[in-house]
Amino acid sequence: MKDKHTINILGMSLTLVSEESDEYLNSLAAQIEERIKDMTMKSGRVTKMDAAMFCALDYLDLKIKAEARVGDAKKQFADYERTISDLQSENSELRALLGK
Repeated sequence: MKDKHTINILGMSLTLVSEESDEYLNSLAAQIEERIKDMTMKSGRVTKMDAAMFCALDYLDLKIKAEARVGDAKKQFADYERTISDLQSENSELRALLGK
């Protein structure tokens, strides 16, 4: 069930609707806040908004690459299933030829 949650990032309060727990969402917010603080402290020219956009782009990039890896893994799994099926058929044919 989706519930309303309020998280805070750098003093900005955001209300989310999610099935996730408060603890989980707050841990995400803390990680984002830490990354933004790190970026803004390392470079005085990076604003909080710039850092937030960099975080969003970075996480979107990671998501897209992870989805591609999952797709590749699913294809590989399907290939393995076909190979197993082919080997099982070949095994059955050989057993039939040997009379077993």
